[in-house]
Amino acid sequence: MTHHSDTVDVSRAWRAARTPVLIVVAVVMLAVITVLVRGDQAATALDPQSPAPSGTRALTTLLQDEGVTTHKAEVFADALQSGAGGTVVIAGPARIPAGNLTELASAAATVVLIQPPEHVLARFGVEVSHDVIARAATRQPDCESPAATAAGPVTLGGPVYVSDDPIESCYEGNLLVFEHDDTQIVVFGSSDPLVNDNVGDEGNAALSMWLLGQHDNLTWYFPSWNDPAFGDEGSTIIELVPAGWRFGAIQLVIAAILIAVWRARRLGPLVTEPLPVIVRGAETTEGRARLYQRSGDTNHAAATLRAAASRRIRHKLHLPSAADIDVIVTEAARLTGLRVDAIRTLLDGQPLTDDGALITLARELDDLECAIDDATTTRSNEINEH
Repeated sequence: MTHHSDTVDVSRAWRAARTPVLIVVAVVMLAVITVLVRGDQAATALDPQSPAPSGTRALTTLLQDEGVTTHKAEVFADALQSGAGGTVVIAGPARIPAGNLTELASAAATVVLIQPPEHVLARFGVEVSHDVIARAATRQPDCESPAATAAGPVTLGGPVYVSDDPIESCYEGNLLVFEHDDTQIVVFGSSDPLVNDNVGDEGNAALSMWLLGQHDNLTWYFPSWNDPAFGDEGSTIIELVPAGWRFGAIQLVIAAILIAVWRARRLGPLVTEPLPVIVRGAETTEGRARLYQRSGDTNHAAATLRAAASRRIRHKLHLPSAADIDVIVTEAARLTGLRVDAIRTLLDGQPLTDDGALITLARELDDLECAIDDATTTRSNEINEH
């Protein structure tokens, strides 16, 4: 019998938990796959030595054929040294503290920022806002920049930068060009024109070579959060978490909330439980009476009778539940014609000391309720007759 009960409990628990478990497993598997895919893409993104679709080896080769020396830097000191007087492409500019970014821009002749947030551009005295996030598509130059005019249509997307400052805005706001302390700042809304997968399309190669090949040396800088040059001014822990991980964590939180709401509102079917015996109401009343009798607590029994009678009389007189004993006594006396002090003695009198007085109290309380019923019936008849 115990083995069967345990089996039923396990089966019932599995039926209740299998849907949430399957949802959690599916979400975790999706998060792992997303992290693996995004992790591989992040490792090769804009890497000048990578032939992967997100790398920039093709563009690097074209620039080297034009005499541009390419260098990859992962440490700020290396980027500062190799980028002096040349072009520095910064992947992930938000990871660089304000002071280091300004120092690097002062040393370089051209700084190319890939999809920088608003606060990064504010470090250069440019106030911009992101109007929308545009999907990668072929866009027209729509500006007078020599590089954009020579390249023609290119593949661009990402944030659409909107600014009231006098800066050059091209390709529907996905490309910005402006000067800051004799340093040219180039802002790409996305890296689409630079990567191997797109560099051969439209005017992507022409635009990329024009903007990145203006000087003899080109440095691809990939900031690292543990760079000792950043000291305590680095990004916060949340800013350092990859966007894919943050997105996965948000998905897990939403899934957990939905499961909690779903399970909390599901009460399940009613379950009937057979009782070993059936105890009738009369037997319960008699048993409680015998307990009162055995304990000899006559006063407690009298208080119980009085409280029950007061509750029923209040209901008969249509009084609110908050009505006190004075209101009950007054209304009962007015309806029945009995003396107020007599009714008060019944409902709120002195403690009783023997069983005889308790029996008398029970009978008189019953008579009072009968008198109220008769008076109520008489009044109703009179109202109906009139």
